Amino acid sequence: MSSQQQTEFIFGGSFDPVHLGHINLLVHLKQFFPSWGIRVLPCANPPLKQPTLASFSHRVAMLKLGLEHLEKITIDPREHQRSGKSFTYHSLRDLRTENPDIKLVLVLGADAMKSINQWYRVADLSQLCHLVIVNRPRTLLSQLESNLQQLGFNCAISKQELELEAFGRYHCLTVEERDISSTEIRERLAENQSIEHLVSSCVINYIDDNHPY
Repeated sequence: MSSQQQTEFIFGGSFDPVHLGHINLLVHLKQFFPSWGIRVLPCANPPLKQPTLASFSHRVAMLKLGLEHLEKITIDPREHQRSGKSFTYHSLRDLRTENPDIKLVLVLGADAMKSINQWYRVADLSQLCHLVIVNRPRTLLSQLESNLQQLGFNCAISKQELELEAFGRYHCLTVEERDISSTEIRERLAENQSIEHLVSSCVINYIDDNHPY
């Protein structure tokens, strides 16, 4: 990996299925931080959510199709290779062990912060990674700052601070919002409604051909 790629985003989620909101965020990340790599980490067994409807293999296949036009993106299946619940702590710990010189930046939507205190070993995350918190509909970034500080993260005003420090900083990023959820897409599929403009056409074709839902 070149010196320009010594900072890497970690973007996790169930991706059940991947939708245009996910892709919109990744495009913005690449615009704001063009030299950073992005590692997409599909969750195998969500600890705080209902089990996924689509299998892991289907979700990864849809991810590959939905993200194939984006460069410097790695889809990392490691959570499928572990038994039990998929904990972000374990993935970050293993990535730090494998790549001790690379700075890891975990990307979270502001809505995910509502449940972060329930995460496994959440108090240890500030010793493994930085956070980039992205705005989400109906959630104010300013309301999250005290919780982030209680978890051991200090505010980084600029992205340069994330590159200089090894871990323990957070940066709030405002992007154009796309109010799309995988839950809405699955509900529309169950009711035989169109998911056009919510999901990439290649993913729609995959769903039509393979029936993961």
